Amino acid sequence: MSETPKPDGATVERFRAVMLPHLDAAYGFARWLTRDPVVAQDVAQEAMLRALRYFHAFRGDEAKPWLLRIVRNTWTDMRAKSGAGDRPLEEIEADIIRLAVGEDQRKIRKVLHYTGLPVDARFVSDEILKLERATSAQAVPQGAAR
Repeated sequence: MSETPKPDGATVERFRAVMLPHLDAAYGFARWLTRDPVVAQDVAQEAMLRALRYFHAFRGDEAKPWLLRIVRNTWTDMRAKSGAGDRPLEEIEADIIRLAVGEDQRKIRKVLHYTGLPVDARFVSDEILKLERATSAQAVPQGAAR
């Protein structure tokens, strides 16, 4: 890791003026990425620390996209450290859909448990699976209103 200069008082004040207005956006994006408010707080906090640490490298007027990129990179790094990023999300979703066709709910829950998806994502997946089963049983095209 390279040595970064420690921010002085003027840099900290400039950081506050430029980056703090985007703190809510950073948290909202982290919340969307993680699907967990507690983890989102950790991601947003770590992203803000990284942004301050590397604020000397910030060039230009577009602070929000720069900060949101740091949030995404922070989330990616945290997933990699926890081992949750071993499999692409598309592969996990494909496994869930494959199991949903003709398999029982217990196996689906087991797959969702081992994927590391947040609890609310698992709930949504269960609801989607129920909807898919109900529409296929009634021969109603998916997404069609009744």
